Amino acid sequence: MKAVFSFKYIIERTPEGLFINGEVNSMKLDSIYLIDYTHTDVGYTNDQPIFWEMQLRFIDDALDLIDRYAGNPPESCFRWSLETTCGIDAWLQPAAWALPH
Repeated sequence: MKAVFSFKYIIERTPEGLFINGEVNSMKLDSIYLIDYTHTDVGYTNDQPIFWEMQLRFIDDALDLIDRYAGNPPESCFRWSLETTCGIDAWLQPAAWALPH
């Protein structure tokens, strides 16, 4: 059995907070749960300050690419998976707004 889902969402980051709106197969979503499935060794590949700056930049870059390719056919839209929640957790913190990314 194969199920096909069309998942659309908008993430808007403002100084007031993060807003996520989404739909699955045109049905409005009440909640979106983000679940990580792996781990990250903070400091293994780079010193911690560099690691955190890179995490913030990766998310910003991915969101820019999602917007850039949003009008493409589904098979050529940008897709990306965030490996762990530590990056998104740091990105969602108000202090992240003060960092250059």
